Amino acid sequence: MSDVIPDMENENVQPYCIWYPDLATEDTYRSLASRYPSMRYQAGRACAVAGYATLYEELRLLPDVSICEEAREAQNAGSEAIYEAIMGQSARYAVMNDYERSVDEVGAKPGAYLNGDTATHSCLSVTQAVEGFRTGRWVDHYFNLTEDANIGEECSEELFVPIFPVEHAQLLYLPLPPDLPTINKDVLILMAAYEGNVDRYVRLRRPVMVTDELNCILRGIYHHTTFAKWWAECYDSVNWPKREAEIAVHAAVKARFIMNNELSRIVPASATPPEYNPFLIWWPLVPHEATLRELVRRRPDMKLQAALACIAGDYHVTYKLLDVEPHHYLWKQAQVYCANPFYLQDLETRAADAGIDLRVGVDGPPPIGLSGFLAALEPIKEPTSLQMFPDVNVDDGLWDDGLYPRHHDVNANFLETYICASDASRRRAERDEEAPPAGGYWRHIPQWS
Repeated sequence: MSDVIPDMENENVQPYCIWYPDLATEDTYRSLASRYPSMRYQAGRACAVAGYATLYEELRLLPDVSICEEAREAQNAGSEAIYEAIMGQSARYAVMNDYERSVDEVGAKPGAYLNGDTATHSCLSVTQAVEGFRTGRWVDHYFNLTEDANIGEECSEELFVPIFPVEHAQLLYLPLPPDLPTINKDVLILMAAYEGNVDRYVRLRRPVMVTDELNCILRGIYHHTTFAKWWAECYDSVNWPKREAEIAVHAAVKARFIMNNELSRIVPASATPPEYNPFLIWWPLVPHEATLRELVRRRPDMKLQAALACIAGDYHVTYKLLDVEPHHYLWKQAQVYCANPFYLQDLETRAADAGIDLRVGVDGPPPIGLSGFLAALEPIKEPTSLQMFPDVNVDDGLWDDGLYPRHHDVNANFLETYICASDASRRRAERDEEAPPAGGYWRHIPQWS
């Protein structure tokens, strides 16, 4: 970038990004490609940013989708020529890999599309403040082209809430085009997971999970059998960010299968620790009462969950067979989740006989592996909203509560209102975000007409 070509002994010391923060001259990139042929694609990428169309043609590269996306964003005459040259080819390739900072011309296969997997030039200015380095505020971003962990003097808001352009809102609900426009696709990934859409999710997801993706995955598994089954088949191929994520997905899959009356994954306690089992097993579906009886036979440590499901399903015969000890959780469930007064009367009578005060809750977090009970108890578990915003809503303050395994929770109510809104309302919301009206809330409340 300083127009000086250093000596490089082998490919291990060759840089990946040579087009940010500065650009070298066209002759410098030409000399680099001649001296180090293994860096031809990096030189071609720099050509896409700078608009060096003549040099790009000289390099005779495979039509690479990362170079193509880079050229599309650059918006100058030379870059446009490079973009048109690549798009005009009968087949395109994914030679450059921005996630791994690698180049593989030999292994590249035809049939690649522009899929939003390129860290284009504008993305490289997104930084996080140096004072947060390796603290709880630090974010390990999936792109690190400049190999400096995106360190800067200030933290960019886009690092945590990627901007989703209002002009591309239709991508949230229309079939995806073969080639995605220039966007950060994280919101599309989150919504695909949230809705349990296997096809969209598999196409869009990145090699590592993005922020809040795990929460959306758990919700998608709970609500969609096909998504749960797909996850059950691909455990071993996932790059889990941490063990907690793997445990949560295992528990969510079991929950959906239990609600579908399938218990083959429920094994004795000696074979599976309790944290791999779910707490919420009565929403969005209530399993058959015969399933609940068999569940308790296999896992006596899940009797409380089974009894809660019995109250939700009004299975009074199975509830009595379980003979579960009166518990604060059961008492709260009977108060708000079932119109049949039998359960409340039974619990209060037996609690009085045993000297148990049902009004006393459980101090501290719930038993290991269980979601907090309060969220699971709510009759309306996914409240709607008058606000709109193109992102999912995750409450990070749920240290001991949350619908899903390991205390995770998520709601796409802001995003679903955004999807349903008119283009005019979405644009008005975007303007209000940039310049909030006096006394107004920056996430626009829709106007009915």
